[in-house]
Amino acid sequence: MTHTDDWRPVWERKGAQVQDGALDLSELLRANGYDTGYGDLTVDAWTSYTEKVLDVIGAEPGHSIYEVGCGAGAFLLPIRQAGLSVAGSDYSSTLVAAASKALPDGEFECCEANEIPPLPQYDFVVASSVFFYFPDLEYSRAVIRAMLAKARRGIAILDNPDLAHKEETLALRYHVAGSKQEYEKRYQGLDHLYFDRNWFARLLERAGATSVVLRDQEIQNYGNAAGRFNVFARLS
Repeated sequence: MTHTDDWRPVWERKGAQVQDGALDLSELLRANGYDTGYGDLTVDAWTSYTEKVLDVIGAEPGHSIYEVGCGAGAFLLPIRQAGLSVAGSDYSSTLVAAASKALPDGEFECCEANEIPPLPQYDFVVASSVFFYFPDLEYSRAVIRAMLAKARRGIAILDNPDLAHKEETLALRYHVAGSKQEYEKRYQGLDHLYFDRNWFARLLERAGATSVVLRDQEIQNYGNAAGRFNVFARLS
């Protein structure tokens, strides 16, 4: 069983819905699942967020970025527009097709997150809003190992649900859905994985990261931000 078994039909459907449209950033955000009551985002807020991520990891024009679980390319589009070269992978063939259309000079492949090839390497490897779809910590650990092998300078694991705030996060999701019962009906079998922040720090430090920084998620008008955090690790 892979992490995709329950969520795969959802993302295949979202990718199929956008392939024939104009793939601007707002459309890519919808395809990547940011069109719900939990995460309605503006293009300006999202662009500002990606700029902050680039600043934290030290990425500059001319550097290269590979995204694990890239979806339709919403995270990579403003990064490409900032002058970096981009590439990525996703398990959904329809989302990969959408990303390839939106970013025709990018390199995209369809594969499981724990099966990304170590070569070619990229300056930075990121995963945005994807780790909570994984089935368990063992799978997550395998993805981190693959990311570290593919990155030259550093990695970023973004938008991770904080285990310390799980109850508050679920309360918000129940509220937006209308009730706990309605939420459980709507998302039956579509669970999220929650993480202890120190789990990332210990794992990356043991793997040889030269620095590990944990930061609260900050995206304007993003309902999930209060219960999520970002992980940044430098390799050189």
